[in-house]
Amino acid sequence: MRVLPLVIFSILVFPAVSQAQAVDLSPEELYVGGPDAPMIISTDMPLSDAWYRPQEASFHWGLPDDVVAVAADLYDESGLEPMTSYRPPMTSITIGADQWIEGTQYLSVQFRNAEKWGRYAERRVSIDGTPPEPFVIEIRTSNMSDSAIVGFGTVDRLSGLSHYEVQIDGHKETVTPEEAMNGFLVSLRNPGQLPVEVTAYDLAGNARSASTVIYPITIEPSVATLGWAGFASEEPASILSALMAALLLVMFGYMVYERQRYAGAIVELRGESEEAQTQIMRIFNALRSEIYDQINAIDGKTRLSKKEKEAVDGLSKALKVSERLLKKEVKDIKKLL
Repeated sequence: MRVLPLVIFSILVFPAVSQAQAVDLSPEELYVGGPDAPMIISTDMPLSDAWYRPQEASFHWGLPDDVVAVAADLYDESGLEPMTSYRPPMTSITIGADQWIEGTQYLSVQFRNAEKWGRYAERRVSIDGTPPEPFVIEIRTSNMSDSAIVGFGTVDRLSGLSHYEVQIDGHKETVTPEEAMNGFLVSLRNPGQLPVEVTAYDLAGNARSASTVIYPITIEPSVATLGWAGFASEEPASILSALMAALLLVMFGYMVYERQRYAGAIVELRGESEEAQTQIMRIFNALRSEIYDQINAIDGKTRLSKKEKEAVDGLSKALKVSERLLKKEVKDIKKLL
């Protein structure tokens, strides 16, 4: 019966004492006699300082002849000794895509020989399965009339941005995050719409895309740049249109001038006709008075011959007819003017 308490005491006390003693030991003293730390390699995630998307990955190590067990665990912090052991010892471990967590993790592997566990080795693995933040593309004016600036930018809060891929009308170009801060210059001389797609990549290869369409402007060559001869050869239709417009403008100006001159001439002619009418009527009235005086003088004779009587009558009729015709012609002239 005394044996059982002694066994329980040894189970509870000796490990605590051993652990207390091990705390005071240096790594060389703690792992002396054990196997060397393994060298962990992976063809799926070959670089320990790179970022990877979540994927199934295998890690391998060489197995010395004296190793009887292997311990391996995946931790989210450094400096932890693996606690899960495998007997018989294995030469690799495969971690599924759903076993990773985003951020930096550490695969810890340790060998044991017949005597004790040796030093453990760590393999750093950085995982990022989230694409960069959503972003929009902005089209800004440039100081050059035949171009525009395509502005874009985003961030990746885990692994960081790697680069942008800009595709405009089927042409691709790689832009660094530093270059993207100044915008991407685009020529607008090509006709039609220009589809623009920008894809942002982080260091793990995750991608986020945005797209838009820009509408180019038609840039006409200036006369100062080409000269009249060059402009005429580049735009013959424009030159012809300009000449026709100038000709029409000259013709219109001439018509306005002639109309004004004609209107002035009409006014002047009206004035002259009024003055001529006044003078003619004055002369005609004076002539008529003189003729009537002569007729009255003839009529005052006591006896007129037949010829004198006919002459007086004919002269009176002629005066009346002449006066009527003269008034009609003056009236027609006024109506015409």
